[in-house]
Amino acid sequence: METRTLFICTFLGARSLIASEIMRKQVGSGYLVECSGFEVGRMPELLRQTAAEKDIFLPMESPPTIFDRFRAGERFDYVVSLCGEGSKEKCSLLRSCIDVMYGTTATLSAWSIRDFSSVQGTEAEIVMEWRRIIDDIEQHCMEFLDSHQKLAI
Repeated sequence: METRTLFICTFLGARSLIASEIMRKQVGSGYLVECSGFEVGRMPELLRQTAAEKDIFLPMESPPTIFDRFRAGERFDYVVSLCGEGSKEKCSLLRSCIDVMYGTTATLSAWSIRDFSSVQGTEAEIVMEWRRIIDDIEQHCMEFLDSHQKLAI
């Protein structure tokens, strides 16, 4: 039986895309990793370039929304939200939606990960902070795998 994990974040889903790409490289067969955002749109090119530095290749378009996946009847064993608690994000709304949609059928986790769009500064400062966010996502993924040993290759 396939183990299914969904990563979700607010806005366009960049954090969830990055988490899903990191996880796909680490897990064995029989494990499905998906991602969703709260909204649809285009990924910023600079973010795509920054992620590519770590061999994480983001598509131009955002992933399907959590609402699209739920309407399609997709079910998951684990649902992980990536939301920056200190930002102006819609974290409580996102987590409420996740609880309503998947709270009785999946194990829910919440990671506090800063949103890329909240970073301000020069281009160099923004890229440096985005690298830190990507590293933070990677660290959370490794901790998730450590706590779910059977999922790793």
